Amino acid sequence: MNILILSNSLIIRESLGNLTKKLFENAKVDILYIDDYVSQKKCKNYDLTIGHTYNTGIKHLKDFIELKNNSKKIIVLDYFKNESILKVCIEQNIDGYIIDFEDEYEFRYIINKVINGGKFYDSQLVQSLMKKRKCDLSLVLTDREKEVMLEVSKGLSNREISEKLEITEFTVKKHLSKVMSKLNYRSRKEIILNYDIKSWKISLLCKNMYKNQKNCYNT
Repeated sequence: MNILILSNSLIIRESLGNLTKKLFENAKVDILYIDDYVSQKKCKNYDLTIGHTYNTGIKHLKDFIELKNNSKKIIVLDYFKNESILKVCIEQNIDGYIIDFEDEYEFRYIINKVINGGKFYDSQLVQSLMKKRKCDLSLVLTDREKEVMLEVSKGLSNREISEKLEITEFTVKKHLSKVMSKLNYRSRKEIILNYDIKSWKISLLCKNMYKNQKNCYNT
């Protein structure tokens, strides 16, 4: 696995690099100054890029977004808890946004989740953003759509869901189609990977707040 660490902070760059090498011994880890990477226009492909925004905010976030052509997964580290950066990460479908991690175990968990196809956004900042936007998530999915989504996340087939919820398979397909459209999902697999029973509202917000429900909060 090839991993790229980008930061203009020497301390952050070295600490992230050392921790990544420790946790993923078989990985090839490149550790670079952001401006050096951008000026050199490197085209090496990476499985994961961890970009630290430092105090440059949106400026270097744009550089990270352009990395999508060369990096399968991207995680943005933002110690400044900038909601504007979180918003852009959601809009651009960045794989992860973190403001900190408690220990190496949480760091490993975040990376593994992203590498395996999941999304990770800092829950506290997302909840803060949700409150400020005053978005009523009940307007996004109906109760029945939530029920269908839950059963899909368990791996049930349309027939099994129809029997459990006592509705027709056609109705299941109709609800599932609406769920996938609203959340911008392309397959059932994405529902299974991203659905967390305890925090589904956060996952839902990250997928859809800025795409399909602009009318449910004050602009």
